[in-house]
Amino acid sequence: MSFDDIKFEGETVGDNSCNITRGLGMVYNGECQYNNGCKEVVVEQLRRSILESGICREFEIPFKRRHENIVDLVGYCKTMDEKFIVYEHASNQSLDLYLNDADFSWTKRLKICTDIAKGLDFLHKCDAGQEVVIHRDLKSSNILLTGDWKAKISGFEHSVICPTNQDKHFLTKESDIYSFGVILFEVLCGRSACHEEMSICDSAKHQRTIGKLDDIVFDGIKKQIVQKSLVTFQRIAIQCLNDEIKERPTAGAILEQLQKALEYQEDIEIWKNKLPVNYIDILKLSKSPEIYFTMWKKDIYNMFTKGISLQDGKLWFSIGSNEERKEIISATTFLYKNRWSRRWQSIQISRFKKVAEMLDVANLNIHITKSTKLLLPDVKYNVHLVFKFCYPRKSHADRMYVNLKYKMGNQNLNAYFATMRNDKWLMIELCRFSNQKEETNVDILLESFTRCYCDSRAIYIEGIEFQALDNVKQEEIKKSENNEQVSKKRKFDEFSDQSFEEPPSSSVSIEVPAEQVLYDTSNKKLSLSSLSFQSRSEGEGIELPRQQVFRIKCNIGSQMGSPNTKVVVCYLVFKLSDKCRGLHCPVIVRDQSNWGQKETGILYFRSPSPWNLVATDRVPKKRGDGWMEVIVAIFNSDCRFLNLKLSTYEGTMSGLILRSLEFRPS
Repeated sequence: MSFDDIKFEGETVGDNSCNITRGLGMVYNGECQYNNGCKEVVVEQLRRSILESGICREFEIPFKRRHENIVDLVGYCKTMDEKFIVYEHASNQSLDLYLNDADFSWTKRLKICTDIAKGLDFLHKCDAGQEVVIHRDLKSSNILLTGDWKAKISGFEHSVICPTNQDKHFLTKESDIYSFGVILFEVLCGRSACHEEMSICDSAKHQRTIGKLDDIVFDGIKKQIVQKSLVTFQRIAIQCLNDEIKERPTAGAILEQLQKALEYQEDIEIWKNKLPVNYIDILKLSKSPEIYFTMWKKDIYNMFTKGISLQDGKLWFSIGSNEERKEIISATTFLYKNRWSRRWQSIQISRFKKVAEMLDVANLNIHITKSTKLLLPDVKYNVHLVFKFCYPRKSHADRMYVNLKYKMGNQNLNAYFATMRNDKWLMIELCRFSNQKEETNVDILLESFTRCYCDSRAIYIEGIEFQALDNVKQEEIKKSENNEQVSKKRKFDEFSDQSFEEPPSSSVSIEVPAEQVLYDTSNKKLSLSSLSFQSRSEGEGIELPRQQVFRIKCNIGSQMGSPNTKVVVCYLVFKLSDKCRGLHCPVIVRDQSNWGQKETGILYFRSPSPWNLVATDRVPKKRGDGWMEVIVAIFNSDCRFLNLKLSTYEGTMSGLILRSLEFRPS
């Protein structure tokens, strides 16, 4: 490379840009163009008196033996009589600067020692059986640290390259191993060997002889170290200092033991902290708990994330990515009042050996009374019934309408929708509770599914699931037009129907009487005369007849709100008659003007339990004038026509009194 490619931190070489003096000469920080980019580098100016062989080794070894733990050689250049070697920049400098730093954790030290072992193993291994590299000057000041604390071996000016069959009486790989052992004890003791009055190696050997090797551990890291990690590290480090050369381990053997020491450390430092505090008590509930007590904590954690069978196969326990706990209680623990309609089946996709096959979904009569023993206190949980149809139809919907009727205490409840999980089981939420005690009892009576999309009336029940609510679900579900969004711009066909008068631009809202917008299923307008027996006095609305479907068609006009209005919300203003006992089930709203869109909206005329709702559902609100209102459509302000079809999942619209449509800019 050219000397002109290098930009030094100072104006010229020789001024304040000098970093340190070492090995071959002065060392400078700088930048150079490298691989079509700018790279921070270290430039070493070679002393004129240095031996040419030293120059060759310093240049040749990093150039020919590239490895992630060997300092990367960027280039070599010269100008006038000066010669330079250019290396990658290690922003955290060298290992010796951090030995007595208490913030330099034991885990970080282990990872750096592992990196050194990888680099040394690479140097000591033969390329096609020809030759090895003996470093000859392995020390902590020659271990460079990058910005992400990756260790790289440097300082090759004294290194030699020799064939594998060379007589090794004076130069051996084992001499590098001894030097590596010194580095290992420097890392462990937190001090540099070059500043010791007594050799750090002699000190380590003496302490081991008297059984007090732990006493030399650096106080700044002593409380961090896992005992098995320390013992493994000490054992391999002391082997490196063996007086018998043949008894010293290879770099590969050192690497293996250091990786094991790191695994022991991380197994406690990282993985044990991810496990439930009472994980041992939980494991004791398994069939053979003794097999888990010798496992790595990481493996136990992975097992918990997949799930483990407890209590003789009656409970499935798991933890999530945020360490939340989940329990699934087997259907074999439920009380079945109609035993003739239940039989036990074994299916491969279940977590349990047996599931309950219910032959009559209209008459379940299943009593569930269970306590939560393994859930965390002061956490909100939801309770799901986990089931699937024996012979389901294919459905691409996000949720399926089933209308499960059940009781909790004296309260009659409905759960309308089930959602499908990745494992093809359906979940339907039954209730939510805050686990404020060590043990919370749940008492539920499942009565019937009133409507199921399946070819057979039989279902499999796996059990009930207790799962922690996420932060979003833990808040009360709030509905307002402000959180509704328009996802697509719709095109509407023009109608010849009567339109209401366009309001002035300053108007806040527009209200259209119900008799102007209501149509039956045959697109025939529902006039006051045709509904005379349901009609009320002017302004009190129209009571719909006993029908499951009605339509809303309306010519909106050309102006809605101010010129800056982009979104308009359409509300249906209604009441329920005094005799109305229905309209608990959700109502489907379809946009009939855009047949290409299969998306539908869901609204309610009576507010259901919060766990029956999702963010896009629309629930009624009481107005100041005593009427109720619910959103039926949201559209762009440039839209001129509405054509909506409203239909109930079950029952009819009998008892619904409609007064008007009200349009408001959002």
